[in-house]
Amino acid sequence: MRRLTCSILSVFSMILLGLFCFLFASCGDELTDDLQADFSTSYIFFSYSPELTESPDPVTISYPIGTRVPFSSLPSATTPAFFALKPGYKIDFWLYYKNPVTGSKDLPSNITCRKMTAGDGTEFDAIDSFTVASAPASFVVHEWLPVTYYVVLDGNGGTYTDAEGKVISQEKTAFSYDTSAALPTNKFVRNGYVHNGWARTSSAVPNTPEFKDSDVVLNLSNVEGSVINLFACWLKEKINISFEANGGSGTMATLEQVSVGDVLPACTFTAPVGHYFGSWTFTKSDGSIVNSYPDGATLTEANYPNENATFVAQWLLIPYTVTFDSQGGSIVPSQTVGWSTCATSQVATKTGYDFGGWYTDSACTSAYDFTTPVTADITLYAKWNIQSRTVNYDLDGGTGTVPASETIDFSSWPYTPAHTATKTGYIFDGWTASESEWSTEPVTFTAKWKPKGSIIGTIPAGIGVTYTATGMTFTVTSGNPPYQWIIDEAFASGGTDTLSISYTDYSSGTHLVFVCGSPGADGIFTAAFQFEVQ
Repeated sequence: MRRLTCSILSVFSMILLGLFCFLFASCGDELTDDLQADFSTSYIFFSYSPELTESPDPVTISYPIGTRVPFSSLPSATTPAFFALKPGYKIDFWLYYKNPVTGSKDLPSNITCRKMTAGDGTEFDAIDSFTVASAPASFVVHEWLPVTYYVVLDGNGGTYTDAEGKVISQEKTAFSYDTSAALPTNKFVRNGYVHNGWARTSSAVPNTPEFKDSDVVLNLSNVEGSVINLFACWLKEKINISFEANGGSGTMATLEQVSVGDVLPACTFTAPVGHYFGSWTFTKSDGSIVNSYPDGATLTEANYPNENATFVAQWLLIPYTVTFDSQGGSIVPSQTVGWSTCATSQVATKTGYDFGGWYTDSACTSAYDFTTPVTADITLYAKWNIQSRTVNYDLDGGTGTVPASETIDFSSWPYTPAHTATKTGYIFDGWTASESEWSTEPVTFTAKWKPKGSIIGTIPAGIGVTYTATGMTFTVTSGNPPYQWIIDEAFASGGTDTLSISYTDYSSGTHLVFVCGSPGADGIFTAAFQFEVQ
């Protein structure tokens, strides 16, 4: 009844459109532009060819005259009038049907088409665009095609590696509406889990999946391009784990029905002497060895054996510390050695001493044997042998009861000899060592001498002095002879430019010397100075 009513209305609309067209044609060209601006033309779109069905479901759409309608703006399955007309299908192209008033099927000039090829190889003219004119037109769907939707299988914690080595966590597959097809066979793997089908949510109960692996599905969606996400359902793998002492003693019960998230028990085997428990290892069926399961380790997806396993105890040597006390020498780092293994000897240094090895006591009465296995913490002490050197003496012209050489050790350094010496005309002033730093090379101490007599202060210009073992000689180096020499206000000598004195002629203490020359061009030369006899 609805479709009959629609058909009557459509025919009535076409009659009205014909009358409008007649009026437009009789008014002439002067009114054309105004009519295009003020009026619209109704175009009819048939979902099926009226020649093939009694109910073609026509839809009438009005467009303002002069409007250009491109291909992208033509009605589609999502256009409200066509919506839900044929769920799961889409319109591929529109064909020109005819002028609903005149019945002509000739293509009007305001409508353009493009050549297309159907799936069976036949060609057809598809509407590309049209410019709305005053004359009506009708169109018909070329073909209704099933929509394409997509199913994305999500590993939901599982992955697989493709042929190019890329890790895949989701797999997308296209499906056509009204076509049954199987879901892709599961490729995802998840350590410690068994795949149990697919669900629409990631948190679905894995025991009751909505789809099993490779299930055939039909019409999961009727929307073009829509995506249906299915998440992998995983059941925990169950295995048994037994334990092997590997040199230890005792027994441990087998763990049954172990799964991801379970915690390993602490090792209760008795360790071999000198060892302690390190971790569990097991050898997989492919021959690879999995390490590092400490006491109380939680089984995770990363370390789950994924097969019945025998965990083998791995024992480590108890570590002991060997401490080296250098007893004042250079710092020697301590060593950590395993039970029943040997420490390595180290060398220390100490200024003034030779290293004498390591001992078990600070008094260094018991030498340590580095071939002895270590079974406890131990402290070793460095022994030091004091170094010595030969001391030689150089009297530098003096005499005395000084030994030719003698030996001293580092405890006496820096060394100051107690010996003295004598030298005529000089006073002994100690010893000068040839070096100040400690060495085991011989060292020579040289006697230091200072003259018995000496000038006090600075000797005047024009006067020189030389020293001998028994006295001093004063010399005038400028001025005019003859000269008169006076010592302690007593005439000492006259006529010469030199004056020699003997220390024995003068008492200890300070003495004044005055010298005077003859008048010359520069006047009379005079000079005065003091000397001291010790």
